[in-house]
Amino acid sequence: MKTRSVLLAIPLLGLAINFPLHAQTTIVAFNFNDQSSQTATLTASTTASNLSVSTFSVSDGGFTSTNFTTGTPVDSPGVADSGSWSATSPTKYFSFTITPSSGYTLSITTISFDYRQTATGAANYQVDIGSDTNVASGVFSTDSTWHSISQSITVTAFSDSREIRIYGYNGGSGSFALDRVTLSGTVSAIPEPSTYAALFGAAALAVAIWMRRGKRDAARTRPPAA
Repeated sequence: MKTRSVLLAIPLLGLAINFPLHAQTTIVAFNFNDQSSQTATLTASTTASNLSVSTFSVSDGGFTSTNFTTGTPVDSPGVADSGSWSATSPTKYFSFTITPSSGYTLSITTISFDYRQTATGAANYQVDIGSDTNVASGVFSTDSTWHSISQSITVTAFSDSREIRIYGYNGGSGSFALDRVTLSGTVSAIPEPSTYAALFGAAALAVAIWMRRGKRDAARTRPPAA
């Protein structure tokens, strides 16, 4: 194919595949730093555009502390709850709910948080996102020291509300504290049907031009019949 054919096809193919691209970024973060009220403390400190987020909660109904500073967390204060971490399977949890705006989907790629467990705090954790269970799990250090966890997860392109649960279990009645709870991922607009039609039409046109030009060039360079 001659250079001009390639140059003609490239912009058309570029148009055909030009879906909106969104770099991975922090979409939700809870830092628990606003101490003006408990509600303010439990409100997300970072929320991506076209996304709504509920307040942070604990499944037994109330935190032991929403101004937890013991052990000096990196971004003091945090939140904590004591008691009932003794179940041998995921039962008690911290949670919040995320909802993409109409016309958008959400994909989650990473969850990270700081934690502190006492010797009788939860020894294991599990993260559920809606009906996607155990998207992240592991073992806690129960040494009353602050630690950080970051795990890659794969929950892609959903448009409904999802509850994020951070379970703690296999412990006792000790303290489980959290800070800097963060989700990373992308919020993407859903293309309209007309956009899909335009994209596929441009792709088909690009391919047709590419094939026609190829046939012409082949005919021009074919030696004459004897």
